[in-house]
Amino acid sequence: MRAYVSGKPVDTEAGSIPVTIGIGLATQHVPGPEVATGEELVRAADRALYMAKANGRNRVERAPEYTTGGPARAEVAQ
Repeated sequence: MRAYVSGKPVDTEAGSIPVTIGIGLATQHVPGPEVATGEELVRAADRALYMAKANGRNRVERAPEYTTGGPARAEVAQ
């Protein structure tokens, strides 16, 4: 998706404007009763999105995965 969008600049009267996508991703794999709420996952994805913006944009940042006992360590996907 990122490659497709970045390959399609927006043409304007003032010239071509490059377009990029930053994505924040949150996942959960919990086989037990401690499940993150949808709101918690959205907040985690939002934090990951801001990490993507801060780390150069046009990238995907993955929030720490929710596991039993809370979030694990952060990972970055480029």
